[in-house]
Amino acid sequence: MKRNKLFFIIFCITLIMQLSIVNSYAQVKNMTEIENFINEQMNEGKIPGMSVVIVQNDKTILKKGFGYADLQSNKKVTSDTLFELGSNSKAFTALGVLKLEQDGLININEPITKYIPWLIMKYNDKEVQITIEQFLHHTSGVPSSTIVNIPVSNDRDAIEKTVRTLIGIELTSNPGDNFQYATINYDVLGLLIEQVTGKKYEDYIKENVLTPIGLRNTYMYKDKIKNDNMAKGYKLGFAKPRYYKAPQYSGNKPAGYIISNAEDMAKWLKIQMNALETSSFDSKLIKNSHMPNSSIQPFGDGLTYADGWFINNRSEIFHSGSNPNYSSYIIFKPQEKIGVAVLCNIKSCYTSEIAKGIFNMVQGKDSNIDVIAFIKIIDKISIIIISIAAIIIILTIFFLIRMLKQISIRKRCFQLNNKKNIFKVITLSILYIIISCILYFIPYFLFNQSTWQYIFVWYPVSVKAAIYSIYICISIIFLTILLKNIFKKIN
Repeated sequence: MKRNKLFFIIFCITLIMQLSIVNSYAQVKNMTEIENFINEQMNEGKIPGMSVVIVQNDKTILKKGFGYADLQSNKKVTSDTLFELGSNSKAFTALGVLKLEQDGLININEPITKYIPWLIMKYNDKEVQITIEQFLHHTSGVPSSTIVNIPVSNDRDAIEKTVRTLIGIELTSNPGDNFQYATINYDVLGLLIEQVTGKKYEDYIKENVLTPIGLRNTYMYKDKIKNDNMAKGYKLGFAKPRYYKAPQYSGNKPAGYIISNAEDMAKWLKIQMNALETSSFDSKLIKNSHMPNSSIQPFGDGLTYADGWFINNRSEIFHSGSNPNYSSYIIFKPQEKIGVAVLCNIKSCYTSEIAKGIFNMVQGKDSNIDVIAFIKIIDKISIIIISIAAIIIILTIFFLIRMLKQISIRKRCFQLNNKKNIFKVITLSILYIIISCILYFIPYFLFNQSTWQYIFVWYPVSVKAAIYSIYICISIIFLTILLKNIFKKIN
């Protein structure tokens, strides 16, 4: 009898070990598929470097760097490599605001003008009150196009300078009526923190959010990063990633310029899903930040906005982040305790699709990648424009040189002595001015009231070259036609 029991115990142990080996093999196989998927999509999206985190319950099942933090020196991305988070910074700012309310320093249902009296905005030419909560939920009515007006600044009062660009603007809807994502809403919240606490926004978030949560690798100031772990930022240009040193928008930091790495993103995900007990930060505030705004109807794919997070009808909580030369995507499902974070050193729509694909694969689903590579399309169009413009410029220069030669040897002479010629010159000049104005205002009408300065910062490097080549092309053609009408051939 004892012998049979012993055999049974040995059999059970052997079976458990076999199942464990099979399960481990399945996990390894799944991770291999995920890593292959990441590498394929990075190659397709021309992404220089990427850091990926996958969390399940309180375990980090993948925390790895892919590609390069610096293409020139071939420095590879690791889990320590730092990236700008883009709009994933908003969740930190939201927690800072909720902490202020918990401490009794503010009431989010009160108008922002109670704390920032000079921030007056209008709807239908009438002054309106916007609550703190409406800024948190992007229902303030502030237009999304206000991103264009964010000033380049690294001054101590950069956040205030940014918020002051909103004074007297006309809102697109009555506050609280509609959702309209405007990144500057969270810069207003950053200034609110400074006005209420008397501290710098960066210092308050570090002391009251980052340190209690235990995020030691998340930085509020780029110049305070002591080691060389910051990934270089890139932009697509002429079908390849190119190093790009973006302007400093410190006034937009509450909405988009906090810096972190995979190490801290793993912990951040666990905190969000209440799967980590080592944090001293109040978990109630985390839970409250996930409460969707129920004051307006869901939009898109059953989407609602909470405090720094989108929530869809599948109870997935997520947010994307894009800066001129970095991008990120964070997605998690608190009920199932599964989360994914992806950080990149280039602005790319592939970042979010890779994160979603990984998230699906972890759950045993197909990756379901559906990328509309808008940036790549713009880059290709720009290359075509440059090529066509270059051909036209070369041909026009050839005719211009020949004409100048004819003028120099007196085969052409100055003839602006009749009304017909004068009328032609004036008409050409007016046409040139009109075309120049159209080129100048194209971003305003086609790209949500943008400016060329904004386009050159946020879009591929090739766009700037394309616009300059178009203008040079038009100018040379105009000059050639003008000279042809002023200097007539002598028969």
